[in-house]
Parts: sequence; C-alpha cells; structure tokens
Amino acid sequence: MKKILFVCTGNTCRSAMAEYIFNTKVFFKKLDNKYSAFSAGVAVYSSTPASDYSQAAMRNAGIDISGHKSSQINEEDIENAYLVLCMTGRHVDYLREHFFHYREKIFSIAEYLHINKNVIDPYGLGYEEYKKTARLLDALCEDIIKKLETE
Repeated sequence: MKKILFVCTGNTCRSAMAEYIFNTKVFFKKLDNKYSAFSAGVAVYSSTPASDYSQAAMRNAGIDISGHKSSQINEEDIENAYLVLCMTGRHVDYLREHFFHYREKIFSIAEYLHINKNVIDPYGLGYEEYKKTARLLDALCEDIIKKLETE
C-alpha cells in the first residue's frame, strides 16, 4: 500500500481536508487497497480537532472529519510515506531542510502535478474560503490519484 502524506502548517485545515478527501476518493474508486492518506503539520503545538470551518466545509461535501486530531510531522511519518505532498513551497523547503534524507519524495502538490497553484491557507478567513479550499483540494486529489495510477 502506498501511503500519501499531506502536509500543511497546523494540520487543522488544508492537510486534514486533503487526507479525508483523498481517502474518500480512493474508497469509492475501489483503490483503497492500493493507496491511503494521512496528514501532519510542520507547526503543531498540541493535538487539536480540525477547525470548525474545515469540519463544516467537509460536511457540506458529505465527508465527516470530526474525528481528526492534528499531528506534528516527524521523521517516521516521512519514512513511512511513499509520497509527501505539501500545500506550499515553503512547507517543502522546511521538510527538505529538516529531513534531507527523504528529499526525493517531498513535493508541493503544485510541483508534483506540474501546475502553478499553491493551496493557500484559509485559516482566519470566512467559511466561504474553506469551501473554496475544499473544492480545490477535491480537484487536486482527483489529479493526484490519476497521476499515481500512471506511475
């Protein structure tokens, strides 16, 4: 099974949503025996649930993330991942610097998909921004799965 690790800053918004969207998609595509996702953050101070707006945006999409707890990234996470997908280049830079032995598997989603679109943090913004982020992640996860299937 190939494990995909999604990474953002606090692991309460973007990477959490990406994890659940990805896992839902592979389940419905009957690919959950090949792929699974998990998530972590580069600046997690304590294990907390996904943000209220993240939970609401995901509920709106028919996905329950109420059981999510944020997790600080560590070397074991990266070692166990087939692929590490970050929301922005800044996350990539941080991980490649701190976990340089795993540089070859660390990418931003944009870099991996060869697009020019970081996933901007909706933290502190309104519910509509979280819904936009969820829709973007939905499309990106679809493209990630398609690419994984061709590798």
